[in-house]
Amino acid sequence: MKHVTQRCAAVCGLLVWFSQPLPAQPLPAQPLPAQPLPAQPTKSTPATDDWNRMLLAIMRNDLSGNAGWFGPSETRYTWAWVQEHLDPAKRGAVSAQNSGLPPASFDRLDRDGDGRWTAADFDWSEKGPLAQKTSMARMFLMRADQDRNGKLSQDEWNTVFERLSKGTSDLDLEELRKLLFPAPPPRPKGPPPDMPSTTTLLQGLYRGELGSPFPGPRLGDFAPDFTLPTHDGKTKINLRSFRGHKPVALIFGSFT
Repeated sequence: MKHVTQRCAAVCGLLVWFSQPLPAQPLPAQPLPAQPLPAQPTKSTPATDDWNRMLLAIMRNDLSGNAGWFGPSETRYTWAWVQEHLDPAKRGAVSAQNSGLPPASFDRLDRDGDGRWTAADFDWSEKGPLAQKTSMARMFLMRADQDRNGKLSQDEWNTVFERLSKGTSDLDLEELRKLLFPAPPPRPKGPPPDMPSTTTLLQGLYRGELGSPFPGPRLGDFAPDFTLPTHDGKTKINLRSFRGHKPVALIFGSFT
């Protein structure tokens, strides 16, 4: 009965959404340069695809991980970019010498520690081999890190060892498997108890509270220009003024 009620609420939310006009898109502060038309008409824009994915995620009660438009971040500096610039022969690896970087900088991107860059080092997806290993290591750390400081001390390690060894001085293969690959906790059915209802999420999607349905800058585009006052109100900062001078990190967050 609970699932039927949620589905009815979702359908009612969609009916409300389709019965109202779309919100007007605000005009830019300055005229944007004309964009060339595509060679062939496309069925949908990336923004529309993102919005549709978000709608489906809400309807499925799945807003975890990369659901909806909460996908992994994009970057121009992929393994294909590295190969084009540093491995034109397509050998499948870049050594520290060929990278042209100091050892410390090279090691930060050599994520598997094999002394070379490969496609695996630049695979940041959740299904990548290094991400899977990191996930397993995180699960072990969460069980062993008693003081929750994000680190594993020798005392904490000894506590885990003593618990699994059950008084013996060693661990066999089966006990070691349970230590490194514990069974995941059962996933509760339905949305988390503190999750907004499907109707609330649908209303937030329509009102633009979960993001805008209009196209935004894509990978490689300039960020939209804006002017904002400083924290003391004595001056104003224009984003365009930094262009070509220094890198700028834009961080947008909701602190509610």
